[in-house]
Amino acid sequence: MDFHREYYEIFASPSQVHYEHAFVKWLEYYYQTEVYDRRICSGFNEKTQSAIPLSTVEYTDINRNAKRFMNKIVAEFRDKEIDEDTWRAARYEAARYSHVKIEDLLTVLNPTIKLGEMK
Repeated sequence: MDFHREYYEIFASPSQVHYEHAFVKWLEYYYQTEVYDRRICSGFNEKTQSAIPLSTVEYTDINRNAKRFMNKIVAEFRDKEIDEDTWRAARYEAARYSHVKIEDLLTVLNPTIKLGEMK
């Protein structure tokens, strides 16, 4: 752990630490779901740089995956006693970023993550 993170965690309130954790987890969620969507979907929006399902099967599959992953993350937040307002605020912020920006943020905020190997 670098000095900045150690210093921050010493003086951060539990809600700040919980928010940062939730924010990183939501970044991972959006990264993972987009990677999955790009493997499954046959459409792609050049403007938003996002995968687009072009059939009911693709739509159902990517939504099933997103829901499964979201349930896993929300269960983790509950286990860590992160309140719903905190994780919802973190989700709202993380949702604003593009796939490329999320990738950049993840490399900075959690350098131990190997993006190609995330599950």
